[in-house]
Amino acid sequence: MVLSIIIPVYKVEKYLHKCVNSILQVLSGQEKLYEIILVNDGSPDNCGKICDEYKKNHKHINVIHQKNSGPSVARNTGLENATGNFVTFIDSDDWVDADMAKLIPLIQEHPDVDVFINSFQKLDEGGTVVATHDEIIPNETFSPQDTKNYMRFLKSVCTTKFWGTVWRQVFKKDFIIENGLYFDPSIVCGEDEHLTIRTILSGATYRCLGLNFNRYLIREGSICNDNTRKLKNMYDGINCYTDLINLINKNTTLPKLHLMHLQKHFRSQLTSILIQCLLIPEFDIKSFKDKMKQNNIKLRFTGSWKTNLAILHLKTFGYKWTAKVLRKLFKNKK
Repeated sequence: MVLSIIIPVYKVEKYLHKCVNSILQVLSGQEKLYEIILVNDGSPDNCGKICDEYKKNHKHINVIHQKNSGPSVARNTGLENATGNFVTFIDSDDWVDADMAKLIPLIQEHPDVDVFINSFQKLDEGGTVVATHDEIIPNETFSPQDTKNYMRFLKSVCTTKFWGTVWRQVFKKDFIIENGLYFDPSIVCGEDEHLTIRTILSGATYRCLGLNFNRYLIREGSICNDNTRKLKNMYDGINCYTDLINLINKNTTLPKLHLMHLQKHFRSQLTSILIQCLLIPEFDIKSFKDKMKQNNIKLRFTGSWKTNLAILHLKTFGYKWTAKVLRKLFKNKK
C-alpha cells in the first residue's frame, strides 16, 4: 500500500459525498495502491451512515467511529490505523482535482523523500476561485544536509501563505511515527503549522511536487472561521508559537543558521498576533507578558511597517497605552 488518505468527518453531510467521490474518481484504477480512512468524529448528523455506506461499497475504504474529540485526535486515529507507506490528510468539506492522479507514481519515484508539498486553490461555496497558492519551489528536493539549498527552502516557506497546512502535504508514515509527530489536541487553530515545523525540526527531506490538486472550501461555520472562537484562536496561536520557539531553541538536528531563521520568523509571527490581540478589550495583557518573561522571548519587528510602528509605541509607552491607542484608531477607521 503506497498511500493512506485520512479524512476526519464531523457535521459535513452536505459536503462529504463530493469529497470522497472526487478521490474515487480521480484515483480510479489505482485502488490497490491507496486506501481512504474515514474517521467519524462523533458527528451528530448522517455522516456516520454515509461513511458506512462507502465502506460497504468500496473495499479500500476503512471507517472508524469515535466519540467527538476534535480534528487533531481524529487525524491521530487515522495515523494509527494507516497501512500506507505515505499518508495525507484531506478535510471533509474539501475535494481533489485531476492532478492527484499523478501523485502515487511521483511518490514511488522518490522513495528517499519524507514530505511532499503541492499547490492548491481556495474556492467559495459558489465555486468561484478566490486564490491559487502555488508551490514554494516546484520540482526540487531539499535535504537538511544540503545547508545552502535547505536555507532557500526555509526562506521560501516562511514567506509563503498557507505553506504549513497538512492537507497540501504528503508524509512518509514511518518518519512521522518514529519522530512522534502526532497532532497536538490542545491546539484548535494552528495545529497544522505546529506539526509541520516539528517535522522540519526532525530533519525531514522535502520535495515540491509540481502538482495542484487540493481544493480548499471557504465556508461559514468552519472551526477557524467562527467569529466566537477568534480570541481563543489567538491564544492558541500565542501558545503554538511560544512552544515552537522553545522547540527551535532546544533543537540539535538542524544547523544553527536554519534555527536562527525559524526563530526570527516565529518571533515576528508572535508579534503580529499580539497586535491583533491588543485590539480586543478582553485580551489578558498580564498573562501574555508573564508568558513572554517565563519563556525568555523578546518581540521583534516584522515586515509590516504598521506592526513595527505599533511595537515601537509599545516599547516606548507600554502595553496598556498602546492597546488604547490601537483600539481608538481601529474604531475611527471603522
